[in-house]
Amino acid sequence: ESLESLILSRTQLLNDISHELKTPISKAMLALELEVDSKYKKILKKSITQIDNLTNELLDIERLNSKHLNLDMQIYSIDTILFEALSKMMIDDEKELDVQMVNLFTCKADLNYMSMAVKNLIDNAIKYKEDGKVKIVIDKNSIEVKNKGKALSKKLDYYLETFTQEDSSRNIKGYGLGLNLVKRVLDYHGFKLEYRHENGYNVFSILT
Repeated sequence: ESLESLILSRTQLLNDISHELKTPISKAMLALELEVDSKYKKILKKSITQIDNLTNELLDIERLNSKHLNLDMQIYSIDTILFEALSKMMIDDEKELDVQMVNLFTCKADLNYMSMAVKNLIDNAIKYKEDGKVKIVIDKNSIEVKNKGKALSKKLDYYLETFTQEDSSRNIKGYGLGLNLVKRVLDYHGFKLEYRHENGYNVFSILT
């Protein structure tokens, strides 16, 4: 009962925060439009847009908890989903990514939620890589996200549960709620998430 109460309180808090942020974000964007163009205006506009995107994502995440979530399922090329995921991200240096499109394919998906799932995998890979670039490989009805690092200490199922996560050697918590979110999105689509450690890389694969 305590856990259920905690989850309900968290849900209400996130919804309240998301809705309350909308007004100041809109006012800030409007005020920026009246300013003279400059590099500082561009920086501010990008930052506010990112905050707006994160606010929308909070609301979308909470909708995943609904038993009556209606997905907008359409046929998309996998590169469209990947580009949508990348557009949602805050990447300081695009050279951190190595995208390899071996074989493109199409799948039936909700563009917003599938791109959110892919975004979370890439975010995790960037944040917890030990060295080199994050590799994204599209081939044979799968999209793989790879980063250099030690193998996970437990089986994938452990990290797919809510409130479980890996201890990082850098004292950063990782592979927790993000993977649970990915799993919930994929379950709605009937897709699978697989993990393996190969040649020094953690490899997370979405199979459509």
